[in-house]
Amino acid sequence: MKNLPFAVHETFVRLKKEHQFPLTVDVFNGRYYLYKRETRWDKGSKRVLSTAEYLGKIREDGTFIPKKHTREKKAARVPTPPTALKIDHIDEKILTHLSMNCRSTLKTIAGRTGLSANAVEHRIAGLEKKFAIRYFCSINYLKLGLSPYVILIKFKDARPDTKTVKEVLEKEPRIQLAMATHGKYDFLVYLLAENSTILSDVVFNIRKNARINKFSSIWRVIAFDEIYGYVPFRERFFEILEEKIWQRSKKTPSPFHGSLKYREYALLKAMSIDGNMPFAEVEKEYGLGHGAAKYTLEKLKENGLIWRQTLTLRNQNVKYDAIISIRIINYAKFLHDRAKLLDHIIKDSESPINRFALAGNTVSPDGIMLIMPVFKDGELEAELEWLNSQIRGVTLEASIGTDFVLGELCYRRFDNSYSQQFKILAEEYGLKRATPITY
Repeated sequence: MKNLPFAVHETFVRLKKEHQFPLTVDVFNGRYYLYKRETRWDKGSKRVLSTAEYLGKIREDGTFIPKKHTREKKAARVPTPPTALKIDHIDEKILTHLSMNCRSTLKTIAGRTGLSANAVEHRIAGLEKKFAIRYFCSINYLKLGLSPYVILIKFKDARPDTKTVKEVLEKEPRIQLAMATHGKYDFLVYLLAENSTILSDVVFNIRKNARINKFSSIWRVIAFDEIYGYVPFRERFFEILEEKIWQRSKKTPSPFHGSLKYREYALLKAMSIDGNMPFAEVEKEYGLGHGAAKYTLEKLKENGLIWRQTLTLRNQNVKYDAIISIRIINYAKFLHDRAKLLDHIIKDSESPINRFALAGNTVSPDGIMLIMPVFKDGELEAELEWLNSQIRGVTLEASIGTDFVLGELCYRRFDNSYSQQFKILAEEYGLKRATPITY
């Protein structure tokens, strides 16, 4: 676990040498907790079982604080691991509807749930408080001439602390997400770039920064074709879009391909920050005429610049996000099980959010990358066991996301009948399901 701060890592290595059993460090709210972990295959239940015993915590300066024992010498209570917050089937319908269109009217949602508009409003208020919901619009970056990439970073020996990495990365507006990880890599970075030249410039400018260039590291840049989920844009992203605002001149008397009118830029920014902002407030804040906000929003949706007005559940008790890399090594075998994998990605979840937050095809290595919210011990092991036994022609690699350095993932309850996976299953494999709901 070399992605820990240097002092914490040194203490962790020392403690591993002193004990004869596997140790791991879990990071919660910037603190480092040491656990003895054991994983075994249970023949009776036919699943992977994991146990964890809390041993103590490691301070940022490397000091190890053992767990406290009671006078009766009872075993110290292990902190209860996070579990998915529960909701009923009505709340599931409401969350799905808001995930697909957060600006739906109360009357429309009431018609889908059988409740009154007042009851729906009360339920939504409760869900917003319980899950710390943030509404925003998902922007079609492809229409803006941008493509997604993933960078995996591994520091060879010592590594900079997470705060330093954050301060270096946050200056680049093309970076939308950065996560600290345990496993083969120390950091995962998701960014958008116009082309390979600009991508190379971004990587070069980050790596040459004096605060991190003294650390030996390996950077793996991967083209990422997003096929499920979405990464919300940081507000700094709009520094890039601001450059695309059309200014009338003799050379450019009318908008050109790839440019944005000011009101389009204003609506994209406003709806990305708060997808439920009243139109009157948008017009006042950005100096737009009366009625311009609603008209422009509808045009952006019609032109495909806005994919969806959606949400993310910021308080979801996710313990960590598992990053699973599926490398395809035998296409004949993989294609035989491809439909099974597509159906697995969009399988219903028992939690209020989808089973996967993000999925995409990768180039070099050729394969698929999945990001899966994990709520309790054993879920990742069970997922890897299923993939290993059911999807042939692939190899698996997993890392654990311990902390968000920049940005956030989109945790929502997307209606998977609108997913690309469902479309492929229907068109190529003849899958038939109920007619999708209109949102």
